[in-house]
Amino acid sequence: MKRKNFQNNGVGWTRGELIGQGSFGTVSLATNTRPNTRHNLKPPTMAVKWAELTQSSSLEMENQILSDLHGCPHILRCYGGEITNNEKGQQFYNLLLEYGSGGSLADHIKSSSSGLTECSIRHYTRSILRGLVHIHERGYVHCDIKPENVILVPAVSTSEFEFDAKIADFGLARKVEKNKKRKEAPCFRGTALYMSPESITIYKQEPCMDIWALGCVVIEMITGKPAWHWGPDTDVKDLLFEIAYGGEMPKMPSGLSDKGKDFLHKCFARDSWLRWTAEMLLNHPFIAEDDDDDDVEDSQGVLKRRCTVKETPSLFYMWNHILKMSCYASKVEEEMDVQVVGSPVQEERAGALKRRRTTTDVHITLKHLSCGDFGAASHSNTLPPGFEQWVFRNRRSNY
Repeated sequence: MKRKNFQNNGVGWTRGELIGQGSFGTVSLATNTRPNTRHNLKPPTMAVKWAELTQSSSLEMENQILSDLHGCPHILRCYGGEITNNEKGQQFYNLLLEYGSGGSLADHIKSSSSGLTECSIRHYTRSILRGLVHIHERGYVHCDIKPENVILVPAVSTSEFEFDAKIADFGLARKVEKNKKRKEAPCFRGTALYMSPESITIYKQEPCMDIWALGCVVIEMITGKPAWHWGPDTDVKDLLFEIAYGGEMPKMPSGLSDKGKDFLHKCFARDSWLRWTAEMLLNHPFIAEDDDDDDVEDSQGVLKRRCTVKETPSLFYMWNHILKMSCYASKVEEEMDVQVVGSPVQEERAGALKRRRTTTDVHITLKHLSCGDFGAASHSNTLPPGFEQWVFRNRRSNY
């Protein structure tokens, strides 16, 4: 909404001191001047991200994205956009946002002398993962997950922590189009220190790149330093080459628990299709250890398309093996239920494979899966013990 206000303030709010500067805009404090009116849903203090109207396309797009993602408590809340004017008649686009009194996660890391405690790391990582689940389910990729883009807001009264983490800054976010009618020009998106190998080599910008970046953030919370060595003389091209073609993952922090190391291995799988999803990582013991919130999945642990099982990380490798066995073909007619049992049934499996026919739909469900514990071997590319013991049950799908 356009408003002629020559002090460059908006409808019901005034601009305060500068608190940040980003690539796509400046951030200032904003004070709500009508906090007690019936229809005013804005809090007394907000942050306003603003830029000249002629250079505000990114902010306007961010407003649209935040509108699409509305309702998630782990994403910084947006209160809408507004156009204002200064005393010289210049027009500015303003994006009103939730104010994080705790600053950014980057500020919090810098203020700690030797990294954060593992309990705090789990707390912040859990919040980021829940935000990513919402973002990815809505078909978006953030493309710039880093400590500077995670804002700390006061925690709810029932929490033992002072702050909760919320994902912010969607200036580089993009919608993942499944059926592209036109090809986009390849380009880099993100900050070099947090970019994944596939986002550099083939410009692949999909949810898996956010997971790689999250792993880098976790290492930074542990050590207080970036996951990759970044000196004053480091050339960004050398850094990108190391990430893309070095063949290595960031160095594991010393002193981290085995569960924490295993969690990072799941984030840093160099093959993006082997990388765990945000939904799967929420169920990893490193995150779920002190989490009583069970709203991520249903009580039966049923999977449809995505692996959301608490019991085992090896399930993901079973899923990939199904792909290799062509049980998950591009077009499959039947719905196939796969169940792990305690005795070999290779004849049953062979018969199921022979009966497979191709058509126009896919729907695969995995039920009643239980395998080994998380461990160092689980992040290798080897299949878990007892993997050959499968039952395939075919039945015609109604979809």
